[in-house]
Amino acid sequence: MSKKVAVTGTPGVGKTKIARLLAEELDAEYFDVTEEVREGSSAGYDYDRGVPVADIKALRDTVSDGDEDGGEDGDENGDGNVVLDGHISHHLRPDAVVVLRCRPDVLRERLVERDWDDEKVRENVESEALDILLAEALGATRGRDVPVIEFDTTDSTPEEAAERIVRALEESEGEDSIGVVDWSDHIDIEIEGEREGKEREVPD
Repeated sequence: MSKKVAVTGTPGVGKTKIARLLAEELDAEYFDVTEEVREGSSAGYDYDRGVPVADIKALRDTVSDGDEDGGEDGDENGDGNVVLDGHISHHLRPDAVVVLRCRPDVLRERLVERDWDDEKVRENVESEALDILLAEALGATRGRDVPVIEFDTTDSTPEEAAERIVRALEESEGEDSIGVVDWSDHIDIEIEGEREGKEREVPD
């Protein structure tokens, strides 16, 4: 079983719930990458986006220290595993990457329910439709023996997804498992929706 498993994906795909369940299944430490950035592993602040800028080197050091100490609380886990939860977790030199996916129209509904502004919703839905996080994960692991495993969570409960991921990690044998979704039909829909929105904004 992999020692460090990164759970990544566009905001709204279900990373946190699934990552926590996966940590339980693997008897692993759960590591919240976003929270760690907020608590200090940052390299400044992006005032335009209203978020801290992640310090990847500091995050890698923190994760490595946790490995040596047996987890962030110093307790030994069953297999010394850690599950990294966050949309940049694939940059932290994991031993396996799980990319969670969600159909763009469903993702849009989830983000709107979070009361996100239209621009932020559009940006993230487009990112999902264009496979941005999957491409990033493949790029971050290029040249290393790290499997990238893609999962469509659109119609799965977090529990079902976690169980499927455990099986896939056991069966992966270091091979990628990608291409399980094709959101190309949604790209034109998103572009058309953006165009219509801009037309409505044009004053009389």
